Amino acid sequence: MSASVGWGVVLDCGSSGTRAHIFHWQNGSVIDEFFPPSEADEDLLRLRPGISSFASDPAGVHEYIAPLLLQVQRWVPVEAQQATQLRAFATAGMRLHSASVQEAIWAELRTVFTASPFAFKAADAVTISGNFEGLFGWLSAREVMASAGAGFGMLDLGGASTQIAVAPTSSIILEDAYRVRRGQAEYRVYSHSYMRTGIDQAQLRAAQRLYDASPSGAAELFHPCYNTGYSKQMQVCGPGGDGCELRTFSGSGNWSECHELTTAILHPEYECLQPPCAALGVYQPAIADASIIATSTFFYIASGLGLVGASGEWRGPPSMMASAGEVYCAKPWAAIASRYAGHNCFGSAFIVSLLAAYHIPADSDKLTFGRKFGGRSVEWPLGAQMFHLAEQRCSFAREEEKQVGELTDSQGGPAAWDNCPRAEGGARTAGARAGGGPALFWADEAPAAPTTAVLSYMGGSAELMSTSGVSSGFIAAVVLLLALAAAIKRRLHSAESQAAATWAVKRRRDVYML
Repeated sequence: MSASVGWGVVLDCGSSGTRAHIFHWQNGSVIDEFFPPSEADEDLLRLRPGISSFASDPAGVHEYIAPLLLQVQRWVPVEAQQATQLRAFATAGMRLHSASVQEAIWAELRTVFTASPFAFKAADAVTISGNFEGLFGWLSAREVMASAGAGFGMLDLGGASTQIAVAPTSSIILEDAYRVRRGQAEYRVYSHSYMRTGIDQAQLRAAQRLYDASPSGAAELFHPCYNTGYSKQMQVCGPGGDGCELRTFSGSGNWSECHELTTAILHPEYECLQPPCAALGVYQPAIADASIIATSTFFYIASGLGLVGASGEWRGPPSMMASAGEVYCAKPWAAIASRYAGHNCFGSAFIVSLLAAYHIPADSDKLTFGRKFGGRSVEWPLGAQMFHLAEQRCSFAREEEKQVGELTDSQGGPAAWDNCPRAEGGARTAGARAGGGPALFWADEAPAAPTTAVLSYMGGSAELMSTSGVSSGFIAAVVLLLALAAAIKRRLHSAESQAAATWAVKRRRDVYML
């Protein structure tokens, strides 16, 4: 490839393993993922287990990650490596750990990354929030399925969490709302991540539920979600998390009972405080009419059930997966035994329960299971690369007098207010596109720690975003009002003024969320 081609590397540090994604692009062109010429070489870009397994031995990640970086070096041209930005983002496996445990692992990894031939910044090795993981996934799917937009969504099922990200046909999203701009198009996207609801953690939770319901001192524990002849050891605990032990669960292969169990761990009985709700009493806008891409473990389970080949696509309703699951769960283990087959019975019931919780009709014809579409992966690292490439191409107006209406990007075109997009960015963090560069987005609600405030407003932060259709006069008026409010704060300290400030901030948020 030409030396003018840009390269980027994103390490997906998942709960069960780490996968290197290598991307390349030319100025203004689409970002493509590079795949080695053989499946054997592609497999060398994956590691097991995940970095979260090094909680008790952080230094062990040195030896663990080095072979993966060597494989990446094989495929990124030597002359491009110094300019190739390396990023490592961890997901739910790391989110299960405390901040101190995570930081100990990241500190060791940053040492290795700094010594690599690639460009690396310490801030580019972090644990991302689940909502951003989902949003990156939506951005990936939207990029690959270029004709999709409003009424389009994606589902991602990992080992420790599951994500749903949808741009509903209605623009009304009451929680977990984000705005995404791609070219001249702008969408409102709902993104939510459910912790401990990935395929591995869900099985642990299901096992705990079976253990809790078993007679005290039961010598043998049966599991309806595993085929007869298959057994699996899992850790279960007594009341309050005490007395944890490994217990063996023997499969009984009953899909209907399994479906009851997988539905129960999604807790449809939880109170819904902001309707409509999906799993675990969590708000979700209506998405029944949206076209949905189901990737990662959603696809692998469909493939394991024989509904789709290893690299194909399957468009089918949840009811068909339920039927395939019933047939699969009834088979003895000896007839299906393989490395990943132990997940399939459980997975078929769990996915059907999850889709029902999302209010996707059992006969829906708008659900497509796939790993690659048109040869392009729809996994979230593509969206992460797009997001950060947009950040790279931004420039800031440093002079104070240019902070209203005069901000420009690196190509001399108009840019959004204040900040380039940033993973884990705060409310209304906006970014600029440069000369046809990739997408940007900002959050209506902050899923993580807010970014540095542009203006101080009654003890809170006020970030102003620039959108098409908003006049410069309006922007100037808003800034003037915010500056006036800041001045008032210096003079008013009563409880009455603080209450008024809280109301004003809420009103401002409501206006910008319309």
